[in-house]
Amino acid sequence: MNSLIRACVTLFFPLLFSVIFFSQDGLAGSNYPSSPILESRGKFPQTVNVNKQEIQGEKWEKLNASNGQGAVVCWNGDENYLCFGLRRGKGRGIEFVHFFSGGDFQTGRQFPIYIDGELKSVLAIEAIQSTSELVTPFDLLEHAELLEDLKAGSTVSIGYDKVISFTLKGSANQLKRVARQ
Repeated sequence: MNSLIRACVTLFFPLLFSVIFFSQDGLAGSNYPSSPILESRGKFPQTVNVNKQEIQGEKWEKLNASNGQGAVVCWNGDENYLCFGLRRGKGRGIEFVHFFSGGDFQTGRQFPIYIDGELKSVLAIEAIQSTSELVTPFDLLEHAELLEDLKAGSTVSIGYDKVISFTLKGSANQLKRVARQ
């Protein structure tokens, strides 16, 4: 029974909460400003074209335990790699994570997140290692809808220095597993 209640709260409360209390301009019916992340959406294109031949990763998989408990999708090139996912267990709570080689990203950068070509969120990053590991703390108010979109969509495209698209195949089961841990 406890797991059923946890599943309902994890899956349905965030979506219901955001639908009832929030609009794109901030709190519905109030004078509260929208968040800085929502305000930054205007800096990025509202849509991107997704070239199906350039979608990276075969499917979402369980994250290597040394990196926490989570799920990722990865692209492995000849010399570099890039992974995007959701994890917990590194002492910072639930967070979006980017693992990579061949780049250097400093704290404060913002990456637009597109689901099936449509801008859904902007992730402000913190550099754990600026040349290999970036995170964005998961915020229920900011990211509940994005999490649902990641489970339901076909592709996620992230605006790094250039837009990289990953498959969302297998994301629903893997992200639900992360939420239950």
